[in-house]
Amino acid sequence: MLIEHMTKVHSFESFAATINTDRTTLYNWCKSYPEFFHARKVAREQCVIGLENIGKGLMTGKIKGNTVAW
Repeated sequence: MLIEHMTKVHSFESFAATINTDRTTLYNWCKSYPEFFHARKVAREQCVIGLENIGKGLMTGKIKGNTVAW
Protein backbone atom coordinates (compact mmCIF):
# COMPACT_ATOMS: atom_id res chain seq x y z
CA MET A 1 0.00 0.00 0.00
CA LEU A 2 2.83 2.39 0.84
CA ILE A 3 4.62 1.80 -2.45
CA GLU A 4 1.40 2.28 -4.40
CA HIS A 5 0.69 5.50 -2.48
CA MET A 6 4.12 7.00 -3.11
CA THR A 7 4.22 5.88 -6.74
CA LYS A 8 1.41 8.43 -7.20
CA VAL A 9 3.90 11.10 -5.99
CA HIS A 10 2.41 11.33 -2.51
CA SER A 11 4.66 11.70 0.52
CA PHE A 12 5.55 9.08 3.09
CA GLU A 13 3.96 11.23 5.77
CA SER A 14 0.65 11.61 3.92
CA PHE A 15 0.38 7.83 3.89
CA ALA A 16 -0.40 8.08 7.61
CA ALA A 17 -3.65 9.89 6.88
CA THR A 18 -4.50 7.33 4.20
CA ILE A 19 -4.43 4.53 6.76
CA ASN A 20 -5.86 6.57 9.66
CA THR A 21 -2.74 6.80 11.78
CA ASP A 22 -0.07 9.39 12.49
CA ARG A 23 3.41 9.90 11.08
CA THR A 24 5.08 8.93 14.37
CA THR A 25 3.56 5.48 14.01
CA LEU A 26 5.04 5.21 10.52
CA TYR A 27 8.48 6.18 11.80
CA ASN A 28 8.17 3.62 14.60
CA TRP A 29 7.16 0.93 12.09
CA CYS A 30 10.32 1.68 10.11
CA LYS A 31 12.36 0.98 13.25
CA SER A 32 10.40 -2.13 14.23
CA TYR A 33 9.68 -3.79 10.90
CA PRO A 34 12.52 -4.19 8.39
CA GLU A 35 10.01 -5.05 5.65
CA PHE A 36 8.22 -1.74 6.14
CA PHE A 37 11.52 0.16 6.18
CA HIS A 38 12.46 -1.53 2.91
CA ALA A 39 9.06 -0.67 1.42
CA ARG A 40 9.69 2.96 2.36
CA LYS A 41 13.03 2.95 0.52
CA VAL A 42 11.48 1.40 -2.59
CA ALA A 43 8.53 3.79 -2.43
CA ARG A 44 10.80 6.84 -2.22
CA GLU A 45 12.58 5.74 -5.39
CA GLN A 46 9.21 5.41 -7.13
CA CYS A 47 8.25 8.88 -5.94
CA VAL A 48 11.49 10.30 -7.35
CA ILE A 49 10.66 8.81 -10.75
CA GLY A 50 7.26 10.47 -10.62
CA LEU A 51 8.75 13.83 -9.70
CA GLU A 52 11.32 13.57 -12.49
CA ASN A 53 8.57 12.74 -14.98
CA ILE A 54 6.62 15.81 -13.90
CA GLY A 55 9.72 17.98 -14.27
CA LYS A 56 10.51 16.60 -17.71
CA GLY A 57 6.90 17.05 -18.77
CA LEU A 58 6.95 20.68 -17.66
CA MET A 59 10.26 21.38 -19.39
CA THR A 60 9.14 19.84 -22.67
CA GLY A 61 5.66 21.36 -22.60
CA LYS A 62 3.90 17.99 -22.35
CA ILE A 63 2.56 19.13 -18.99
CA LYS A 64 1.23 22.65 -18.55
CA GLY A 65 2.47 24.47 -15.49
CA ASN A 66 5.05 26.73 -13.96
CA THR A 67 8.51 25.16 -14.17
CA VAL A 68 9.93 27.76 -11.79
CA ALA A 69 7.37 26.91 -9.12
CA TRP A 70 7.93 23.22 -9.66
